[in-house]
Amino acid sequence: MPVVTTQTRHYQLSVKLRELVSGMASGTPLSTVRDLCRQFKVSQSTLEKALEPLRTEGLVVRPANQKRLVAAAPARQPLAKIALLHPVFPSPENHAMINAVIRAAPAGRQWAFDHYYFNTMSEIEFRRITDHSDAAVLLPTAEAFPENVLRYLQSPEKPLVVMQQRPPGRFKAHFVTVDDRLFGNLAFEQLWALGHRQLTLILDQPPCASIVGRRRGWLEAHRRRSPGTPVSICDCEVKSGEPAMETSYASLNAWLDRHGEPTFTAVACTSIAGAMAALRTFWERGIRVPEDVSLLSYGGEASTSDFLVPPLTTLKVDMTAYGQTVAAVLADCLDGRAALPRHRTLAPQLLTRCTTRNHCDATAAVTPTRQNRKELVTALPTSSVYFPR
Repeated sequence: MPVVTTQTRHYQLSVKLRELVSGMASGTPLSTVRDLCRQFKVSQSTLEKALEPLRTEGLVVRPANQKRLVAAAPARQPLAKIALLHPVFPSPENHAMINAVIRAAPAGRQWAFDHYYFNTMSEIEFRRITDHSDAAVLLPTAEAFPENVLRYLQSPEKPLVVMQQRPPGRFKAHFVTVDDRLFGNLAFEQLWALGHRQLTLILDQPPCASIVGRRRGWLEAHRRRSPGTPVSICDCEVKSGEPAMETSYASLNAWLDRHGEPTFTAVACTSIAGAMAALRTFWERGIRVPEDVSLLSYGGEASTSDFLVPPLTTLKVDMTAYGQTVAAVLADCLDGRAALPRHRTLAPQLLTRCTTRNHCDATAAVTPTRQNRKELVTALPTSSVYFPR
């Protein structure tokens, strides 16, 4: 059972620290990290997580050449209040997307952000929330959009931007999403270009709009490249609210048990959770990646794929650009320049790492070792990659 964000120690500590800082004069230094940890009986990592939202909101700052945080100057009256509606369960992807929007707030706009958490979208009370906000951003769960949300999307009382997925229908809300059909097309075409002809798609998330779009793009590319041949799809039948990685791991193992030795030479996963489940499953079964099977995945919105071994080949969107797009739509709405609903899509970009290779060239596979780890890290966009010793 996932831990509810509001029940985590770092969230509860963040609330206490916010109250503490609000009563401090501007420029007053906070206690040292050691003293704060001792005062609240928490670890340093928990304290750092609790301080992160305070830094993001500008409540505490670290002046140049100083080691200790200080209380920031009292903020001016915000020109606009933005409600951020997102699931209560912690997720690196959700965290990255929400933070991208906050960081992309235009300079000088003086936006204030209020967080509203929900377990399921049916709980969202839009009218109560928008009574205290000038605009809202909704990060939906993977569940089907319930009737109350669909009705509000058709006629929102305040500007509303929905991230990540768009349900079918006509709405007056604005949407900023990934081009999911393009992901399916690009994933198939990339593996096909590497010489793979036995391809399998792993559906590792509930059948929300995003996953349906990725599946549709994959099928379009399959019909284009290999018309009349059967399509291989492993549907892990993940339900909304279930842990996708654990469910996908169990389902993929059961699927392989039913079908015997894998005949596919390449696999694409619709999310990073499926890729992690596949890597463990293949490793346990002695299936080498990428020597025996190439693996490509949607990269998610967080940097999780940077930490996997081998480093994962992904199709992912730029989080900074995602946040800037949402912020730009919000700014246009608040300035009265977005009378008509907008739907902005962001194209995923291919990042080739070490889990794919040319099917006809066994020498193309690169396995991380002590000898080549420096070269691999240099080739990646981030140096924060773990290689076993």
